[in-house]
Amino acid sequence: MGGSLGSSPEFNKDISNNVSPKAGADYFTRKLKNEITRIESMCDEWSKYKDQNDYPEEANDMIDVAIGQSKLLISKKFQQFRSLIEQCRSCEYIEKPITCKDLHGFWDMIYMQVEDLNKRFNRLGILKANDWQEVVPEKKPVVKRGRGRPKKASASSTLKNLIKAARNKKKSNDEGEIP
Repeated sequence: MGGSLGSSPEFNKDISNNVSPKAGADYFTRKLKNEITRIESMCDEWSKYKDQNDYPEEANDMIDVAIGQSKLLISKKFQQFRSLIEQCRSCEYIEKPITCKDLHGFWDMIYMQVEDLNKRFNRLGILKANDWQEVVPEKKPVVKRGRGRPKKASASSTLKNLIKAARNKKKSNDEGEIP
């Protein structure tokens, strides 16, 4: 669930069917509920892992950070979004009308934080699978490139000799014509 909705066929289909503020609010309420459920499920899974397993202190810190960020996102940004949804649904505005486009823009903005959480939890999963050892990618050999301006192409000695002979011949012809 989730993701940026702007270009997904699902979003375009849903939003074209949900032109009223109430229908748009219902759509984003479902999205929000599904995302909260998914994030809380990941937090519960990692909380259980912490309680039942032995792992390095550094791993404990990373798990705590991921869970803490999740809870902050749910309690702050998602609640702010829920408030905007309710304003859109009820058509009772504090400042100006909240439209479905406004909800979509706010969703895209907070979904960047959701993607960051996804990356954190995925990284925890990778570390756990590797017995909490950091996987260092292999370094590719560095190919050195030339620096500065490229060198001028130099003419071969045969070509130089031909040019020199042609100049001398022309010079001797020019000197012979002067009275």
